[in-house]
Amino acid sequence: MRPIAVYVIVPFLSLNKVISLHYKHTTYVRQLNTPSTSQHAPGASNEVEKVEKCGEICHFSPTCALFFFNGTHCVTYSETMQFDEGGGDSLTYFTQATSLFRSDIADQIKSECTSNGYIYDPLVPLCYKVNTIGLTKSAAETSCHQNNGHLLRINTYRKQLLVESLNLQSTGSVSKYRIDGEKQADNTWTFSDGREIATFYWYPGEPKDGIDSIALRTSYKGKWDDVHETFAHGFICERTPTIL
Repeated sequence: MRPIAVYVIVPFLSLNKVISLHYKHTTYVRQLNTPSTSQHAPGASNEVEKVEKCGEICHFSPTCALFFFNGTHCVTYSETMQFDEGGGDSLTYFTQATSLFRSDIADQIKSECTSNGYIYDPLVPLCYKVNTIGLTKSAAETSCHQNNGHLLRINTYRKQLLVESLNLQSTGSVSKYRIDGEKQADNTWTFSDGREIATFYWYPGEPKDGIDSIALRTSYKGKWDDVHETFAHGFICERTPTIL
């Protein structure tokens, strides 16, 4: 038996309370061989379309140690099994390689945020930093990247509510704060990771200048304004904690 690929179930984060975050990360290894003919009682059988969904079922089960996927059905087991060196039905099965569960990690996340100069908001959840130094879009992106972050991507309503609650203030040289977003040649707007922006929070009448990046004008109370990439504005970075 030897692994041919590593299948990672993405980290699961649920916010039960502000101070009670639960995190589980499980890695499964896809195996080459088929199971032996010895009998094992399955824990559950579900009809699913993708192996990722089968992995999620096992991931969320407190007892699942192994699962099979044959293209249409997912079967989970709560114990490991013996395997033959070949023959039998051809089934895709995955064994659990590692599993990590942590509870009450809010303090750990907050510590990581603050140690890098960020503020942690557990309701989003998000680590963010407001920078009052005016920079071009390119320079602002570089500044965020230096702390393993990027310009704030407002891709949820909670993030928009957050920036509206910040009550951003003008300084002697800054009246707008850059966030992630760029207008493309076909007039669509995308984030820097290539995803198209689905929901916009423009201030009434915006965008009106036909220019290609986004900022929050302080007088707009957190609503969006289109701005030039080469003009110097403040900016907001976000950073995903490594534990997530």
